[in-house]
Amino acid sequence: MASDQENSQDANAPDDTSEKEITRGITIMKSIIRDRDKAVTYNVNWNADNQLIGSNAAKLASYIGTLVHMHIPITATRWSNKELGSAKDKIWTEILRSFNIEDTTIRKKYILQLAGKRHRGWRTFLTNKYLKDKEIFFVEYDPEYPVKYAIFITEEEWVAFVAQRRDENFKKVSATNRERSSNPTYAYKKGRLGYARLEEKILDETKSDATSLPPHVLWKEARVGKDGTVRDDVQHIYDECETLSQSISTAEDQENRSVLSRALNVPEYPGRVRGKGHGCTPTSLYKNPRRKNPSNQEVMETLQALQAQVLQLQKDNERYRCMEKCSSQLKETSEKASINCQNKFPEVFA
Repeated sequence: MASDQENSQDANAPDDTSEKEITRGITIMKSIIRDRDKAVTYNVNWNADNQLIGSNAAKLASYIGTLVHMHIPITATRWSNKELGSAKDKIWTEILRSFNIEDTTIRKKYILQLAGKRHRGWRTFLTNKYLKDKEIFFVEYDPEYPVKYAIFITEEEWVAFVAQRRDENFKKVSATNRERSSNPTYAYKKGRLGYARLEEKILDETKSDATSLPPHVLWKEARVGKDGTVRDDVQHIYDECETLSQSISTAEDQENRSVLSRALNVPEYPGRVRGKGHGCTPTSLYKNPRRKNPSNQEVMETLQALQAQVLQLQKDNERYRCMEKCSSQLKETSEKASINCQNKFPEVFA
């Protein structure tokens, strides 16, 4: 009997009590607030590609996340929504109070784009944490209100957010993205380090005088395991990039695809450079903008110019044909006149 009771107790026990969830408090960056009240500010650095680096880069990135949680509602689905303009301005103003950043368009654009990434990550975290099970499938029951984040999320916002995430169209998109990211061919292995700080780390460790590294070099380093091993397929892509970089000119590389995109046989997405990370654009990397598709207005203007050229060519052709016809008629008239003269004045034989 005792044995049966023990088995019964074992059957009702948790699956694995050793794997308990490790909880952590919410991130509100109190140290920055305290330093701000003491008029203490932080310096940040930027690399040659206008990307955030330096000892305070991670602190700023985390603070941006906190400000996003405070000022941007989780129900905001599009970061480009004009209604978020005032909230974005608040985020930028708060950052300028604590970090020494030039108040320029290029810096503000970088920071707010990073804020947009933090907002998407925040919404994804809430979805995976509260709306999905361990297998990352949506739960059928109503998820509880996350009291832990009550300072960021109202109950009304949470209800609306859950309704958004349970929309069938969103579920389809979520399933597609989950399938695409579940088994990447070349997995990134540097966690939250990012390409910019990885580049900074490599340049510091090698004591190099270079200001930046080629995208394919960073791409390979980002896929080196903790034990320092490199997979054969990753090494193959790197070797192919090295070969291509010696045969493709810079101009050709600018106008089409980078050597990394060619080696991977994937398209180059607009506004970003594969293997360089957030903030690096074709303009900043190549110092010249890539060729972009013309706008509808530019297409219409080009079409009108071509139509005008065709019309002018038709007029020129018609004028040429008219001149040729007149010349032919004059020649025919001249020949007839010559024949008539010969008939009037026959030859006289001596």
